[in-house]
Amino acid sequence: MDSSYAEVGTEVILISAYTNPVDWGIWVGQKARIIRPDRGSPTRRVVTVDGEELSWLIQNMILASDVPLLTPERRRYLRIRENG
Repeated sequence: MDSSYAEVGTEVILISAYTNPVDWGIWVGQKARIIRPDRGSPTRRVVTVDGEELSWLIQNMILASDVPLLTPERRRYLRIRENG
């Protein structure tokens, strides 16, 4: 995702946890909401998902509004959950 879309309140889908801790892979494919910039990094935003706050790379997010535009194959590849 382009950083110009990474505004507070934006709904995103978390993808690709390769640059995040391995145990954060459980969050991949879930819908989250950006709640603030990460003070430690201009390339990260703090998101909330299932009551948890996570710092996530902007490049590892897609806009939730873009999900309907993806093919089923691409959704599977990105591990986007149906409820995501």
